[in-house]
Amino acid sequence: MALYFNNKSALIEEIRKATGCECSDIPDNITSEQLTEIYVNELENGKKSGYIPILFGYEDRLCDILTGRIELMEQSKNHRDEMLKADVSKGKEFLTKRSEELYYLYDEIPEHMKCKYNSLNSFISREDEKYILIKIKSANPWEVFAWIPFGGWNDCPDDEDIMSVCKYWYDEYRAIPAIITHDILQMYVEKPAKNDNSRKLADEQYAFCYDIVAQGVGSINALELTLIDSKVWYFWWD
Repeated sequence: MALYFNNKSALIEEIRKATGCECSDIPDNITSEQLTEIYVNELENGKKSGYIPILFGYEDRLCDILTGRIELMEQSKNHRDEMLKADVSKGKEFLTKRSEELYYLYDEIPEHMKCKYNSLNSFISREDEKYILIKIKSANPWEVFAWIPFGGWNDCPDDEDIMSVCKYWYDEYRAIPAIITHDILQMYVEKPAKNDNSRKLADEQYAFCYDIVAQGVGSINALELTLIDSKVWYFWWD
């Protein structure tokens, strides 16, 4: 399998076989704004053609991780039907329970620092990251994890819980999984949070992925400021 490293065409074919989905190349060395524009166009096309676009991100230097991700995609075929039948109606309950297990140690941020945090409207991309477009054959955005397993390691929720949370957030904010790497999930949001519900969302995102606060913006208040009117949500697990 190592033959496809540094050969993007061969990698695309491996992912196509592993997922059973149409895949195509995303040009390298494009800006975050260009990447976001490509995604939004694919999202609109997918609504007409019956697929959910996922930008699968990887780095050539992380060969072992990339191999493992493709193996997980291949294995997902064996339990995909079971995952698609799973009860995904309890995303809010999952977040409530998870929040009760966390201490709110990152609740305040000095007033003079608040100007540092702005809404996010383009995807965040690592310098060496490359992307492949995967067209997931589903009408439900939260189901993409039945094709591209992601969770269940360290403090990252397992895939069924991620599906439940994504279903809940889709209903609330029209939030759609968009970028998946080995440790990052980014979502595109069609109905961004406003001032009246941004704190609630920040609490939920902290419960879902506390690393974005503990090793990121530093407080839930700061996270809230990044979410108001943001079309992109960013999650990273250590």
